[in-house]
Amino acid sequence: MENTQTLPRLTGRALDTKMHLDLLVYTGKLDESHLKRKVLEFGAGWGTNTLALNNFGGAVEAVDVSGAVNEIVTRGILPQDRVYHQDGIQLLRDRPNTYDLVASFLFGPISSPQDEKFLREFYEAASVGIKQDGRILLTSDISSFSYIERLAQEGYGVVSKNPTFPHAFIGRKA
Repeated sequence: MENTQTLPRLTGRALDTKMHLDLLVYTGKLDESHLKRKVLEFGAGWGTNTLALNNFGGAVEAVDVSGAVNEIVTRGILPQDRVYHQDGIQLLRDRPNTYDLVASFLFGPISSPQDEKFLREFYEAASVGIKQDGRILLTSDISSFSYIERLAQEGYGVVSKNPTFPHAFIGRKA
């Protein structure tokens, strides 16, 4: 499943994300094998973090309800058949046990009951979409992270606060 395409050069935020992912692997907080297999970036937007994920050589896919996701193809990050302009929650529900890693970067802001409901729906759908040993990587702004921590305490996973990269690692709900 190795990625053999020539990728755009990592710069700016994509380079920051790649370095953070490398650090998480180095410190043992994230298993590199999850990055090298079937990966879905949820809420991919323009593909900045998709590019960082793709540099690990896995079979990366990207989903976003926004039309910005089409830029991932235009910029040569992923081919069209791995980019989905649709509801990511439904995509995950429709593909049970498919992904080794579902990653969502800068999830939020979470500031209303509707946002909290969406976060919970994301976790539930991602729990369906990941393989038995799969993981969910979720990063967020500090102000929204308390909601993610609360969900993790309900049995969804482990959180780790770092001022520059607050993140949660989640498997299936215990």
